[in-house]
Amino acid sequence: DYYLPVGMFSLGGFHKQIADYIVTGINAGTVGVGPNNGYDGEFEGYDILTSGNAGNAVAQGVEFSYLQELTFLPRPFNGLGINANFTYLRTHGNYGSATPRGRNELAGFIPQTGNLNLTYKYRAFSSRILINYTGRYISSFTAPNSPRNEYREVRTVVNVGLGWQLRRGANLFCEIMNVFNEPQRRFRGWESRMSYQSIGGTQFNFGVTGRF
Repeated sequence: DYYLPVGMFSLGGFHKQIADYIVTGINAGTVGVGPNNGYDGEFEGYDILTSGNAGNAVAQGVEFSYLQELTFLPRPFNGLGINANFTYLRTHGNYGSATPRGRNELAGFIPQTGNLNLTYKYRAFSSRILINYTGRYISSFTAPNSPRNEYREVRTVVNVGLGWQLRRGANLFCEIMNVFNEPQRRFRGWESRMSYQSIGGTQFNFGVTGRF
């Protein structure tokens, strides 16, 4: 950590070892024929999916953050503030495979994430712009090279907030969430095989907050 005038800069690293990594959706065969197939004679030919421990994995990476109020700037720019952070990580391991798997195949671990929060305050007026970046990552791992492996696409979301202090303890605010209507997308195996897309739209919130 390094402390700045009205701010701070930090850089850190981490290394995690994971044993008995759990994999879902493992194919355990198909449902047999006859009344004694374990399902009262139903579901003949269906795939049986189960969960199991799939070996070991390692997650390691670095984290960066920067926070500062730019009070050294001349008026009216001295009301600016910046808060930024970024995380980069890599994963590797065998995930239950006979041979080591490639990097970043550990479900739920995001290789790159970042946030940028810009704020500004001048007299009764205040505002902020928040940008969130999430890199592509595997969200559901079933087996090495499986076409059922599911990935989340890169996503960048921008939110904007505006405020006006009506009087002490009372504020008028307006928030615009997901300004550019960024969708959520997932695909299985290859990018051309989209499995899910959600377009949530842009959301507006406004009102008055008070403290009494």
